[in-house]
Amino acid sequence: MGSIKNLKIIILLLVIGLVFSVILNVDFLANKTASKVVNSNQPTPVKIAGIEIGAFVGTNPPLPKDIEAFEKMSDQNLYSIMWFQGWDAKDQPTFPSSKLNKILSDRTHEQPYVLHLAWEPAVDLKDISNGTYDSYISAYAESIKDWNEEVRFRFAHEMIEDNIYNGNEAYRWQDQPEDYVEAFRHVHDLFSKAGANNAKFVWCVNNFPDDVNIVKNYYPGEDYVDWLCINGYNWGNQDGKPDWPEWLWFDDVFANIYHTLADNPKVFGDKPLMIGEFASCEASEHDLPGQNKAEWIRNAFERMASPDFKKIKAFHWFQINKECDWRIDSSDDAKKAFKAALKQTVLRR
Repeated sequence: MGSIKNLKIIILLLVIGLVFSVILNVDFLANKTASKVVNSNQPTPVKIAGIEIGAFVGTNPPLPKDIEAFEKMSDQNLYSIMWFQGWDAKDQPTFPSSKLNKILSDRTHEQPYVLHLAWEPAVDLKDISNGTYDSYISAYAESIKDWNEEVRFRFAHEMIEDNIYNGNEAYRWQDQPEDYVEAFRHVHDLFSKAGANNAKFVWCVNNFPDDVNIVKNYYPGEDYVDWLCINGYNWGNQDGKPDWPEWLWFDDVFANIYHTLADNPKVFGDKPLMIGEFASCEASEHDLPGQNKAEWIRNAFERMASPDFKKIKAFHWFQINKECDWRIDSSDDAKKAFKAALKQTVLRR
């Protein structure tokens, strides 16, 4: 009996020792993993609350150094990179495959990029529809097909200025609903004929006007659009006068046009929705207490990640000093707010 009792004690001690050893190993591995995360120089993941993080980084086409600089400032890897390319009757640039390949090859992380091209045709819309530029558009479509990566192709954005055509619009393609729809469809058909199925067509309105009875007249139809898109900015009160430009919070900029698109699926289809461009100026001397860019950024990401805007699946910050300093690093407070907002928004949906 004594030997059996001793044997039981030995077995019990062995079991306790094994359990203690497992606990130590688990704790060691956990600390090792945590150490890797803390010491990593890589930015954090590329989606917040199911929303793709994107930006226009200020160059056309985007340069790897500008992409890397934005990612370091925001402490986030970009998912979508937006840029602009214009063309007209005389200047018809090709799709810059080699420069775009450098973006993909030079990235410092495993996350692939999706490129978003705002294509700006400074020509008569009727000339697009009647085939005047078919050879150029078809060749461009072939180049995108051959590139063989997804391209979000935003044709002639912000097509409504005030819905009253007078020939002095900011863009050649504005305020001509019938001609716009025909041109959009024609370009889409040429891309389809070329087999450029990797081009996903983006239909992008400005935040105003937002009357569905106006906006719907410019929509080419569900079969021609892959993404719905909105552009909008907070310019602040730059002149001290009533009316625009004035300080506008995120909801002031986007709520009405968002609901125009999101609440009318019979008109616009059940499409994913993106913010194609957005940013804020720094506050001016005419803006009120509490109206500042850092607070605007915090509010914007809180609202964008809320159920009120649940159809937003991507955004693109407008990172350039142009009409004002739209950049996230226009001030230390703005940059800190941008980084913090991205991290906090992860927790919200």
